[in-house]
Amino acid sequence: MVNLDIYSFCEDCPRFKAKSTTSTAYGDNELLWVTTNVTCEHSELCGNIYNYLKKIFESKFYGSCKCQPPEGVVIKPDGVNELDPCLYEEIETHYNVDLTILKCKKCGHMDFEWRYRDDE
Repeated sequence: MVNLDIYSFCEDCPRFKAKSTTSTAYGDNELLWVTTNVTCEHSELCGNIYNYLKKIFESKFYGSCKCQPPEGVVIKPDGVNELDPCLYEEIETHYNVDLTILKCKKCGHMDFEWRYRDDE
């Protein structure tokens, strides 16, 4: 089995460099299973940058979200992660670091996303 353990900010990243680790299990000298996990070589660094930016962002802009799906409704498009009920509009984009600040049109909840960009 192959597992893709990729953050959303890794998608379309020009610095993405695949790194794989393989785990195997044997029983009675027979191969039972093989699992390969694929991550980005830089995922720990990018994760730390993301968490740092999120901490700064939340201290300045973050408000409590008032958007809620209807009672008892849980939407998981990928079968795992719950869909964010907010409808965001772009408020501000910082192209030098590709930091995009988003704001929900309905409740005002703010979020951000960022990506690496190749210098041109």
